[in-house]
Amino acid sequence: MSDSRVRMVFGGGGKYSFADDLSHTCVLQADGKVTCWGKGTDDTTGWLGQVLDPAVWGDPSKIKALDLDDVKQIAVGPLMTCALLGGVQDGDLICWGGGGAPNGKNRDETTQPVSMLTPVIIPNGETPTQIVIGVAHACAIVTDGSVYCWGDGTNGQLGDGRCMNVDAAPQYPAKNIPPVRAVAAGRYHTCALVADYKRAVWCWGSNVNLSLGIGKTGIPPECPNSDEYGYLSVPAKTISFGADIRQLVAGDAFSCLLTESGTVHCWGLNNSGQLGLSRNDPQELKEPTEVKIDKTITQISARRSTTCALTEDGEVWCWGDNSYGQAGTTTCEQTPLVGDVALPHKVSLVRPAE
Repeated sequence: MSDSRVRMVFGGGGKYSFADDLSHTCVLQADGKVTCWGKGTDDTTGWLGQVLDPAVWGDPSKIKALDLDDVKQIAVGPLMTCALLGGVQDGDLICWGGGGAPNGKNRDETTQPVSMLTPVIIPNGETPTQIVIGVAHACAIVTDGSVYCWGDGTNGQLGDGRCMNVDAAPQYPAKNIPPVRAVAAGRYHTCALVADYKRAVWCWGSNVNLSLGIGKTGIPPECPNSDEYGYLSVPAKTISFGADIRQLVAGDAFSCLLTESGTVHCWGLNNSGQLGLSRNDPQELKEPTEVKIDKTITQISARRSTTCALTEDGEVWCWGDNSYGQAGTTTCEQTPLVGDVALPHKVSLVRPAE
């Protein structure tokens, strides 16, 4: 008998300027199966991994699991989802989604849906060990520590030096970077932690809003659409930090790191308080700045303009954009029910009665 208990839940983002509502959710079950549900734009875009009657999009009880076995990890973005397989297919990587994200096109460049459950082919038989998804690009770490990225690359976020879109058969890894232990993908930028440097962050892609952790000056216009912030089409060590780094996450135009001692530090855009600072503070920061939470943090998460953290005693703290309640509060600093949470706050969780 299959075990349908849920191991992990993944959310696929919210509203973006180039689509209506791309919200979907996927669960990885204890038996290694995956089920996705939510809202798509039509029944062929493939965000849910299969063609479904729109009447059942939002009812997981009426949606069968995808035709995948022994899934050991999934990553969910607003435009695509990917699954890393185990078992007899160990290391196989399968992606699905609409708007052409897995095949290297932006949503507004094509109306053709991608095929369901598309294999991603890594060169030289390298086996993926970790997968992350930004908005319209994805990256995988393989066994030798190389990083292969595909999807939207027009801002240099694929790291291969070409500033172009790449389909689901990436030919080149990110260049000039030592073996990687963790990677995080934002909207137009990518950052990574390397194995032999515990106190540094390597980034590439668009530096818009200082999201790479470097200033505006001295950055070459490496991509055709470079602006005043500059772009890096290949990785560079952009941040040297004073403590060992455990985890790295990225939102639309900002990133955060978690130290081994349990503190959180963020940089980039702060227009919604996603750096954990008041909106009266600077709107852009290139230096990692500590988020003031009087707790030891064990895990962090970022999506678009919202950041959340899990404490060692099981509390959840969130800050940033709360337009849809994603920061976990119904009262905001300026506007009730919608708006931004300017500073980190503890999320009140409703627990079932015993």
